[in-house]
Amino acid sequence: MRIENHYDDEVLIAMLDGDPEAVSSDPHLTSCAACRGILENVRLMADALQDECVWDRQELSEDPVPETIDLLRTTAARMDAEDAQAEAWLAEMLAGPRESWMPRLEQHLEWRTAGVVRRLVARAEKQSAVMPPDALEMTKIATEVADTLSGCAAHVLANVRGEAWRERVYAEFYIGSFAEASTSATTAESRFANAPASAYQVARLKATSAMVLGVTDRTAEALALIRAATKVFQEFGDNERARIARASEAWIRTEAGDFRGALRVFFEIEREIEPRSVSHSETLANIAGCYRELGEIDNAISYFERALSTDSATYAPTSSARLRWSLGLLYRSSGRWFDALSAFESAKQQLMRLELPFERVLLDLDSAEVLFSIGCPEDVEEICHHAIGYFERAGLSCSRNALTALAYLTEAAERKRATPATANLVRRYIEQLRESPDLLFLP
Repeated sequence: MRIENHYDDEVLIAMLDGDPEAVSSDPHLTSCAACRGILENVRLMADALQDECVWDRQELSEDPVPETIDLLRTTAARMDAEDAQAEAWLAEMLAGPRESWMPRLEQHLEWRTAGVVRRLVARAEKQSAVMPPDALEMTKIATEVADTLSGCAAHVLANVRGEAWRERVYAEFYIGSFAEASTSATTAESRFANAPASAYQVARLKATSAMVLGVTDRTAEALALIRAATKVFQEFGDNERARIARASEAWIRTEAGDFRGALRVFFEIEREIEPRSVSHSETLANIAGCYRELGEIDNAISYFERALSTDSATYAPTSSARLRWSLGLLYRSSGRWFDALSAFESAKQQLMRLELPFERVLLDLDSAEVLFSIGCPEDVEEICHHAIGYFERAGLSCSRNALTALAYLTEAAERKRATPATANLVRRYIEQLRESPDLLFLP
């Protein structure tokens, strides 16, 4: 058989048993150097396989190789030293507001080490749920340093860079910058592709990328990635990360509107984890969210209340705030106005020290809708003034448009012309600004 005017492998292998004179006089082989070369390689391989040495089954020694042990110890010692030095540098780099971190890095070329990247990634992973904007800035510095590293082996550089970009994907995803997260995911994949990476590292990237795909309506791709990642985590014996990946699968299903499918996964997880733990609380909250989307409000309230009753002191502030916020929305939809305001106030206290202007303002506007419902427009005026302050301090590109909408709501409240629907209109508009900062406000 010919493939693009060449013999395929089967024909060339068959020629080994053919008449040598016929093979040497074959018209195509005579004129085609490529096929002659492949045939020669096949013949050499066949000859080698006939050598008994190839099939000599020697027992491998199980004794440790001193040279290998020394190499591993030397590498581990060097990495420990790099990480210890990095911690000292990070104490200086991360002092003060995050806007000063990158400029401070530019003044210290000695800070550009693999250890600094590793320690920044570790800090960002812990900081994402505590202070998301700080975590994002840490990952930006980590990728900046990683991409300019030199003097290391190619596979070491590839892994350090891939890990830094993977953590950046998660930080961008966590704050809702989905377009940026998608771009960073592509970059992370290219960094890992530059040299062999461990299956575990690649699985972590797949799990993070799956969540990004889940919010961009690429559900089938997202589910395939998260299942592949879950399998790897299970093979490595990392049951906790496998559980997180399964929870991500359920979350992806909720994004696609498959709430019954998500409930099945969440119930499986709930049966396997320790009661009254943070993971248990999170799972109960996710179950509540599915029931809410299915319109089963009583079940949703029950599960949110159970989640809050198992809330531990180590619960992340952002997660705890969103839990109380969600419960407040359910109370509001059930006409339990004062329970709703109480839940919103608790959520607001948890968000107070977090620099998340969109979340703060949206939460305030949910409270405003309740206040209009119970006839307290004057309280809404105060809420709007606070919300305007959040956006002014944040300095976001959409701030001017947000201020226009908030000023409109303030004036409507002052003139007693606002209704719950007015607050909801402004809320929906500001929520859209997150993805469309140039969107004009047209009441």
